[in-house]
Amino acid sequence: MNWKIWIHGLAATTISAAATAVTVTLLAPEKFKLPDDLFLLGKVSLGAGIYSAACYLKKSPVPQLKPPTNNP
Repeated sequence: MNWKIWIHGLAATTISAAATAVTVTLLAPEKFKLPDDLFLLGKVSLGAGIYSAACYLKKSPVPQLKPPTNNP
């Protein structure tokens, strides 16, 4: 597995989680009064990001490093 592809997938899931948190603020405006609740929005984004990253890691674990080859 290519590290670049793996990191790209992990970043995509984290960005998606942040977008989900912003969507929650639009759907529940009685709970989030921006800009006063930016800290709460950050906590929701962080929680969603951790959950999404954990799900991604379950599906695509960290790639193994290839052992060095000794070619004379």
